[in-house]
Formats: sequence, structure tokens, C-alpha cells
Amino acid sequence: MGTPPPAEPPRSASPELTKGAEQWLDAYYRREPPTASGPASDVKVSDERKDDQRLPAGLNAVRRTLERVTFQFAGESAILTARMTEGADVGGQIVQYVSWVSQLWIHEVDRWRLLDVRIVSDTRLK
Repeated sequence: MGTPPPAEPPRSASPELTKGAEQWLDAYYRREPPTASGPASDVKVSDERKDDQRLPAGLNAVRRTLERVTFQFAGESAILTARMTEGADVGGQIVQYVSWVSQLWIHEVDRWRLLDVRIVSDTRLK
């Protein structure tokens, strides 16, 4: 008999990955330095939004929601895609931006690790 193939990550990982995506996006917005609790230093980030397509950094009380969250699982990897809406009070005016997010996750040694993030403004896709 040979060594059995590695077990595929459970499809029930969707809530865990969604929570991880939200936590990563929060830390990315706050521009936290790469740490165990903040964005990992080895994650490739492609934020294709222009300054006028995103909230300015450093605002308090940013509201962020992920909608239309979908997953594609293949072997030990998962791709999350979602519509992200961010809003905040900017100079007394409520401002809101919509973007699309994709994240590539890999399952290693019983945990998920984020490898790649891409953020694109909704206006660019229209």
C-alpha cells in the first residue's frame, strides 16, 4: 500500500475563509505592518483602485461588507470572490465605494494561508 493522498480541505471552510478575508481587509485598510495578526508579508496584493475609487486611509468607523461571496475549491486551494462595499463619514459627508475582491487561499497543515489578493473598483468593470 502506498501513502494515502492528502485529504482535501473541507468545503465547510467557507465561513472560516470569509472571516479571514474580512479580518485581512480590515488590517490592510488600517495599514497595519505585516505581523501574525495583520496582513502577512508574503501575500501578493494587487490593489488596482485609484485614489478617487477608495476611502482615504486612517478614517475612523469604516463600514465594510462583503456580498455575493463565492468560493471555488480545487485540491488544497480556494478562491474567494466578493463584492465589497466600504463606507465612512468623510468631512461630514457619507461616502461609499464598491469594489470587487478576489483572494487565493491554500490549505496547509490544517490551516488556511492567504497567498494573493486583487481589488478592482466596480467603476472599472462597467
